[in-house]
Amino acid sequence: MNKERWLQYAELFDSWRVVPRMLLFGYSTWLVIATDRLLTWYMALPIEAQTAQASAFCGGSITALTGIGGYVYRIYSENGRDWSNMQPTKTTSVVASTTEVSK
Repeated sequence: MNKERWLQYAELFDSWRVVPRMLLFGYSTWLVIATDRLLTWYMALPIEAQTAQASAFCGGSITALTGIGGYVYRIYSENGRDWSNMQPTKTTSVVASTTEVSK
């Protein structure tokens, strides 16, 4: 294969944003698993062990994990390709001329 073909494939791979989407999907999957394990741990505690400290730890951890998700998604969405630069722009030219008629 020639270099131009590889560059076309690289451009296609980049435009589909495969790696950022995989990272976003991986983070989302990890978030679901971590939240499930935290809640499973908390619900498995005996009633007398479900103290304010355990509740605060579980709630704070879930809040922190889901709060980071906003930053992860913002990084993903703000760093994409700017497709507005790819489109040809429409330009309109107006030419005005005046002529003097001498008498």
